[in-house]
Amino acid sequence: MKRELNIALIGCGNWGKNIARNLHQMGSLTHIYDSNVKLSEKLSYYYSLPTLELNKIFENHNPLV
Repeated sequence: MKRELNIALIGCGNWGKNIARNLHQMGSLTHIYDSNVKLSEKLSYYYSLPTLELNKIFENHNPLV
């Protein structure tokens, strides 16, 4: 049985942008967060993902919301 991974990426620096791209291509990326709000919003928009605060990501029990 294949198990799907739902991953929230925290940190979108130099490596984070590449990781975001790869996770998105795998269909596993559900949220992006970075302390740089503009970068976080830019990547969330680019990958059509919701923008959430860090504490909301940790509280979220349904990773697709």
